[in-house]
Amino acid sequence: MRNLFSEWRQFGEARTFTRSLCLKDVKAWRSFCKGDRKPIDIPVNPDRTYKSLGWVSWDDWLGNDNIVGFKRNYLPFEKARDYARGLGLITITEWKNWAKGVAKPDNIPAAPWTVYANEGYTNIGDWLGTGRTANQKRTYLPFEEARKFVCKLELKSNDDWWKWVKSGKKPDNIPADPRKVYRDQGWKNLGDWLGTGNIAPQKRTFLPFEKARGHVRKLELKNQAAWLKWAKSNARPENIPYEPHEVYKDQGWEDLDDWLNSGRTANKNKKFLPFEKAREYVRKLGLESQDEWQEWAKSDARPDSIPAGPDQIYNNLGWAGWMDWLGKPNKWNRNAILCFLRDIKPVLSYLKPVELYAIMRQNNMIASMGYSNQSNAYLGYYFKAGHLAEKAFEP
Repeated sequence: MRNLFSEWRQFGEARTFTRSLCLKDVKAWRSFCKGDRKPIDIPVNPDRTYKSLGWVSWDDWLGNDNIVGFKRNYLPFEKARDYARGLGLITITEWKNWAKGVAKPDNIPAAPWTVYANEGYTNIGDWLGTGRTANQKRTYLPFEEARKFVCKLELKSNDDWWKWVKSGKKPDNIPADPRKVYRDQGWKNLGDWLGTGNIAPQKRTFLPFEKARGHVRKLELKNQAAWLKWAKSNARPENIPYEPHEVYKDQGWEDLDDWLNSGRTANKNKKFLPFEKAREYVRKLGLESQDEWQEWAKSDARPDSIPAGPDQIYNNLGWAGWMDWLGKPNKWNRNAILCFLRDIKPVLSYLKPVELYAIMRQNNMIASMGYSNQSNAYLGYYFKAGHLAEKAFEP
């Protein structure tokens, strides 16, 4: 569910809530997030949201066995490192992916750099047994020698360069980002580095906008995917830019549809039907769910006068939810709403009134309650008095 607030719940509060769920592992957490019980201010990916705000590990987040990560009984450093080296992992990314899985024993920490910080841990290369050194500590070849080495590889483009860098064939004394390393030591551009003589896009001379657009329109490309495929190929002349929206932004550029002459118009310029007429049209289609709607909206059957994202276009023009849009009978009678509240009883005490209201509104409950313009006042009364929660749990 999309977060409706500018801020997530504080890390400590969010972790306390999560631990109360008694989930066993990350898989159980993912399943929980796919349901309707997760509060909207609890992130689906807490490891990203709280990365620098208190995040330790998934075990700490879930509170497995009520043992915080740094209090677990981990193997001594030497034995844990021997175990890690036996896995055959090469990079820190591979280690993190493995540590997130079910294969990791409880006595091996996911973050050895934290657990063994004062017990022998030096770097990920030593931990995995690869001998690799962090980029900032490496010693690279002088610029001229490095460029001479790279030119012999006969790489032709930026894509070729990165494929080679990721192939595992790159020596440690050749930087993956030479522009940064050799910025003040002779670096000019990628064409000079690879020995191709290619010129950076910003320094090229492109055709005037009208001529370039005329050339592209003759290709009869239908959409963005077709354009990108052609633009990345060797078929694109050097005087046609890969990013025309940047090159021609002050020279006539409108949008990609105009560039390709695809016959479509950007949303901001489209003229959609009024909400009532659009909804009437859609209801006749007999679509059963939002998934079916999305499939139809992506197809050629959708007229340009019907928006693919009606919840955005008609947000303040009558939009009342997907069931209303598709014309499906609403299941939310009084008993169904109370059953829903019983289902979320474990987390109800953590929800603020505005959060509960938002959940009910997003699930089209508010529109189905039949209070019309009095619905907000009615709900407000129960939220403030605390009666809504009490009614949900009456015998």
